[in-house]
Amino acid sequence: MTKSLKIILTIVSSLVLIGVGIYYFSPNIHTDNFAVLTESDPLFYSPYFDVEAFNAAVDNMSSAEKQLKDTAIENLLKDLQVYTSDYVELIQNHTLFPTDFLELLPRISILTENFLEKPTSLKARRLLRYYEKAHKKYQNDVVSMQVLLKEIDDHIPDNHPVYYFFTDSGTSLDITRHDFDLMHENSLALESDILYRRDCLLGKNSCETSVVSENSKEGSTLTKSTYPNSDFVSATLPFVENERIVAGPYLIDSSCWNDTDEVPIYSIYSKNYGTSMIMPKLAHENYYRLVSAEATDVISKEVLSRDLSFYNQPEGTTYECNNLTFYPELLAKDFIQSNQDLDTNMREQLLQNKFGLLAPAFEAVAYYTSLLEKSQRIGDDFTISPQFLFITRSAYSLTYLPFASSVWRIDETPMYMFSRETYNNINPPQQFKTLSDLLSEGWLKEDIKKAHLNQDELINSLIQD
Repeated sequence: MTKSLKIILTIVSSLVLIGVGIYYFSPNIHTDNFAVLTESDPLFYSPYFDVEAFNAAVDNMSSAEKQLKDTAIENLLKDLQVYTSDYVELIQNHTLFPTDFLELLPRISILTENFLEKPTSLKARRLLRYYEKAHKKYQNDVVSMQVLLKEIDDHIPDNHPVYYFFTDSGTSLDITRHDFDLMHENSLALESDILYRRDCLLGKNSCETSVVSENSKEGSTLTKSTYPNSDFVSATLPFVENERIVAGPYLIDSSCWNDTDEVPIYSIYSKNYGTSMIMPKLAHENYYRLVSAEATDVISKEVLSRDLSFYNQPEGTTYECNNLTFYPELLAKDFIQSNQDLDTNMREQLLQNKFGLLAPAFEAVAYYTSLLEKSQRIGDDFTISPQFLFITRSAYSLTYLPFASSVWRIDETPMYMFSRETYNNINPPQQFKTLSDLLSEGWLKEDIKKAHLNQDELINSLIQD
């Protein structure tokens, strides 16, 4: 190394050290202003975080995703078609759940509270670093989904739109693409917000909050079950064979079912394989999946062998509606109901950012993902396609946290599914009947009750060795 090069490297090293010193110890660092901004308008933050349960649930989602993908790909490769290699590549290369993003959130919430308890510039910069990490993971997962959905769309003829229908709602490839485009817009807003906060700390802006905080509506609390079907519904609630807790019902505003007003929903907590998951359940109605006498799939044939032409379909599962934002609503209501002495400010933060309570919802996502994986091992009549998997099973209305003000930074919200008018105009196939439908047709309650099968037990009994 020449003498001149050594001098240059020494000067560069000195400038770097001076820059680092200025960055960490400059009197112009506005830690107090950054703290005010963080307290009034936090990023990636939720109070009352159940860290241990949240981390376990995210791990279970990740494991369930891997198992499902392995089995789905194995089934695809058994019956080679022209689309097989494309399907396998899409399923392998794209993430169903943004678990790498979600796993950072408990740490950020802890760092936020530690910083606000005793603000220092070092803690502020650590927060900013984690903001950047979370944003990068969030954006990467969103872009991955955008690429996936575009590839799917490129292979779909314009005259053959991709629709999926649930118990009483539906969605499409176009809606899902719109929603992830919106999430990408949100990721850009997050990026700008992080830069704004960095400049706030350095005294380059006024540190005024960039989002106007509105008072969150807690909504209706407990309601009595005084609906025509409430006694029968209550007597047939799922997971009766498990250790369970039934809370509610609560009045929840949801467009998943054909109601124009709030609907009463129970939150049922069930111990499943040692973890607690939540199952939302309408308090005034049941849904039943119809089975054709000519059906050839394994599950339908088993149902028919029991002299049943329909079986119960819990409508509150994470795969029977694409707008699952009623899950955090229920979890927050249960938490507030059990903790009446919450700090006022923290209660408001909770109503705006409920995801710290999401562990039972994520456990439900993991459970139903595992149930789908099991269904792939009972026959070859149902091959999972990327469009089915990523549109109907990604639970993106939960996992990307579009209901949380500390994550969702734009005004427009995702569509999730068809409007009621569009859904009715499409005239979807009649795959379900309600309890009210069956009773009006003259079915006896004791016969309807026979159709309440434990789907987990049913599928487990059909799994091939």
